[in-house]
Amino acid sequence: MGPRGKNNAFVPRGMNMPYMQQSPLGVPKPENALNRAEQLLKVGQQSVALQTLYDVITDSQNRRRQWNKSFEGVMLKFVELAVELKKTLMIKEALHKYRAMCSHVYSQSLETVVRYLIQISLVKLQAAHSSATVSSKVSEDLEDSSETPFALLLEAAGTEQTKERAERQSVVPWMRFIWEIYRIVLDILKGNSKLELCYHEMAEKAFTFCQSGKRVVEFRRLCDILRQHLNQLIKYPRNASNDVQLSNPDTVQRFLETRFAQLNTAVELELWQEAYRTCEDIHTLIGLSKKALKAQMMVNYYKRLVEIFHASENTLYHACSLYRLYVFLLKHHKGVSPDELKNIASKLLLAVFCIPVYDQHRALVADYFSQLDAAGWTNDGSRQARMAALLGYASSPLRETLVAEVQSRSVLDNCAEELRSLHTILETDVNALLLADRLEPILSFMEKEPSYQEYIKPLKKVAVFRLLQHLCLLYDSMDLDRLKKLGRFCSYNEIETITLEALKARVLQVRIDHRRHCILFESNLFDTEEMRSHLKLLSSRFLRCLEMISRKEGKLQAEYEQKHELLQKALQLYQQNSEKEHLHILARKGVIEQRKEEQEKRIAQAELEARTQASLEQQRKEEEERRKVQEDAKRRTVERLEREMKERDKAELSKLKKELTEQGAVDIEEEELNNAEYLMIKKKEAELKQRREIERRLQSHAKKLDYIDRALREEQWSLLKEKHKEDSEHFVKTAQETAEKIMQNARKRHEEDLKDKALYLSIEDERQQLTAQLRSHARQLFEEWRRTEEERQRKEREQEEAARATESLANTVNGTKEISQRNTPDSISTSKESLNRDETGVPEVLGIEKTEETKSSTNMPSSKPMTWSEKIKAKRMQQEKHRLESQQ
Repeated sequence: MGPRGKNNAFVPRGMNMPYMQQSPLGVPKPENALNRAEQLLKVGQQSVALQTLYDVITDSQNRRRQWNKSFEGVMLKFVELAVELKKTLMIKEALHKYRAMCSHVYSQSLETVVRYLIQISLVKLQAAHSSATVSSKVSEDLEDSSETPFALLLEAAGTEQTKERAERQSVVPWMRFIWEIYRIVLDILKGNSKLELCYHEMAEKAFTFCQSGKRVVEFRRLCDILRQHLNQLIKYPRNASNDVQLSNPDTVQRFLETRFAQLNTAVELELWQEAYRTCEDIHTLIGLSKKALKAQMMVNYYKRLVEIFHASENTLYHACSLYRLYVFLLKHHKGVSPDELKNIASKLLLAVFCIPVYDQHRALVADYFSQLDAAGWTNDGSRQARMAALLGYASSPLRETLVAEVQSRSVLDNCAEELRSLHTILETDVNALLLADRLEPILSFMEKEPSYQEYIKPLKKVAVFRLLQHLCLLYDSMDLDRLKKLGRFCSYNEIETITLEALKARVLQVRIDHRRHCILFESNLFDTEEMRSHLKLLSSRFLRCLEMISRKEGKLQAEYEQKHELLQKALQLYQQNSEKEHLHILARKGVIEQRKEEQEKRIAQAELEARTQASLEQQRKEEEERRKVQEDAKRRTVERLEREMKERDKAELSKLKKELTEQGAVDIEEEELNNAEYLMIKKKEAELKQRREIERRLQSHAKKLDYIDRALREEQWSLLKEKHKEDSEHFVKTAQETAEKIMQNARKRHEEDLKDKALYLSIEDERQQLTAQLRSHARQLFEEWRRTEEERQRKEREQEEAARATESLANTVNGTKEISQRNTPDSISTSKESLNRDETGVPEVLGIEKTEETKSSTNMPSSKPMTWSEKIKAKRMQQEKHRLESQQ
């Protein structure tokens, strides 16, 4: 234990604040805060250590400092302690301060801290789950931290906690904590392009948390948070270098991947409304994307829409989603297996024929939300437009359009063979008497296939409607037993329910008479347009027959031949132009498809522009509202300040009255009590008078203190003299003892030195003899080396002289040859004579030169200068001589 600190408490050694480097405001520097936290943890003071690190991170002076690595270490340790103590508010504040410090340049450090925070939080949650053995899922709201009334009653009554309840109390706080951490982290990471990858990764981890724990409420709130972040980026775009830009294709792609993960999680949790809203977000992002999506993403998008519309029992858009999926797989996803394509084509065929058979205005009656729309609770037009836009349609699609597309897209060829006759049974050749016999094999096949069983009930509904519709054309009434027999593929209750629905939609005019046990078809066919067309057609046919009978045979034969000739010409012309016409029709079909796609793109672009314009208008309204709110707040603030100023002046005036009344020394007239200036002057006078009185008292007290201090010094003088004398004697004594010790040490050291000298003198003779021997040996070696070197130099000089003489003789011979080439006899004789003289050494001129050269060569050792190689050799000899002497 260390010394006692404040409040008489022991503090660990090394932790006293005066011995640490501190900032001017009393907060330790980051370099020392971590060590201090470690020391506090060793003595079990986790809260104090956490507060120390928190003060370092949130210190206002640190925010003005430049980021360094020590701050990251402090932050990691702080996060570890905060997770241990579940301090979410401190984590939130610290992360905001740390982001302000390092997000612009050192964003990687913030990402490291966030990842470490999520990692240790998940470890704590996993540990809590492993320690608990409850199998049931926790269903309460994690944002509601209050206890239930039942739990509070149990705690108040002192009832023992069950094992399951105790384990829940250990798991739920950690789940609540990590949910808050995910919210804080997503808020910290949003809007920064350098932290974009980490943002999307944390969002996917939050999805995993909600999915693994079946956290339905938290998943909805998480979707709202992410949707709010995306709407802020769309409504309020920013152009800073570190801001997220939706104009970047990679950014939009990451948002799409996150939304697809959100969509998969919503489908797994069966939150169909949230899945539908996520599909709307994906559609908005697709409109913002500058490049086409991956094929796998679009396939997943359409598959999820199929599931969503099936869950909402919206058969029309369920069939549209399957149609879009089928067309996309045919165009862009060439690697699809035949079995999968067959399955999708079969589902598409069943979905199309499961749509209720109503006209274009009454088709909406089959919608899941028809009753709400009729009550005026929803806006059907906008909702239908949004659902159609999700699938790329400009308006709500029709059943007839989908049936035509099924025929043109070869869906009947790719679907299951057992289902191909559905189009004939329900569309082209409807026979009420044979409908049950034709439909029963198809229904039995669908019951054997699990993926087709969901279409059995709506298909029976359409089949019953077709049965009743055809019976209306054939019968006025029918016995119910026979109706049951014709519609034996479903129960009578279902037939009656479908009949009532069709009657409510005003597409059939029937009445069931239970008293007579029959069904009455009340449609008057003779008043309908269909019957009038039948009569008109019958009349025209009769007229044609009469004309044919009345005409002559020859005229008929000529007309027949003329028609036959025209038919032959038409046939030839058709054979000539059939191929060209066929190609033209195919090209026209492609052009029509292209124009459809372009029109859909233009419509989608117009819708996006309309939504953008609406968002801008909403933004303008919000800005106007915000400005009004700010002006009202400013006005209220000014009024409040004025009111506070008046109240403060009034309070000061009353305080002055009270003070001056209490002093009593100042005479104030009654009429001057409400004059603030007069009261201030009187107060100043009273204060001046009081200050003078205090100064007078201080002077008298100072004089008294001077007398006391002088008396004390006079009494202390004799004591100080005695103390000085004692100190002097003690100093002299200490100096003498020190000098004696120094002399004793010096004598002892001198005696040791004399012993060493005697020891050295005893071996001096042997040392001198050894030195003399070494020197003589070195001298002998040097003399031998010198003689050898002189001999070698002599031989080199002789070789150089011989070479020089040979060169001179060669030059003489060459000169003689030149002379011998002359044509005069005198010259020839002269050259011979000179040659003989040269050989004997007698000629005059050459002889003189030769004599001088000879003399110079004989005197070379004493007069010729040394060559460069001789100088180097002499220098080496001198160095070797000095080396030997130094060794001796």
